[in-house]
Amino acid sequence: MNSLQGYVLGVLVGTILLGWVMALLALWFLLKHSETSIADNGLRNFAARILQASPENDDRIPPGPGRPTKASSLPEDPLLALQVWHGHTLLVASTPGAPATALKPDFANGFASPVIDGQRWRVYSISNGSGQIFVQVGRLYSELNAELQMKASSLGAIT
Repeated sequence: MNSLQGYVLGVLVGTILLGWVMALLALWFLLKHSETSIADNGLRNFAARILQASPENDDRIPPGPGRPTKASSLPEDPLLALQVWHGHTLLVASTPGAPATALKPDFANGFASPVIDGQRWRVYSISNGSGQIFVQVGRLYSELNAELQMKASSLGAIT
């Protein structure tokens, strides 16, 4: 009789643990997908606002070497990189810490996940109507994953 009780107890505990593991995995995948969508929407909205703030007439952007934003005016932010390009060759503005090369080298509108200097980025690129001004906004995947893990662990601590 003891062995039957032990067997039933073991099955019960195993079933409960398996249910918790499956629930936490489902929650993690849902959170990961949701967080990626939220991050993508943030990149898209930020790039669109920067593009809207840029001059509509491409000729108003002065020619010359790229003009990165002064490091003293903006703190280096490893979470977000912004680049404004005139054509495919002239970097007009960028945030401190942004890569020197285009975040999305093909300059096509939309999302991409390029590897730049050995680091994987999530990038959104958008251009104006004439295709002369490009705004590219990106975040490091490592930062996105760190945020996700922190939120998932805090959620796991709550449950």
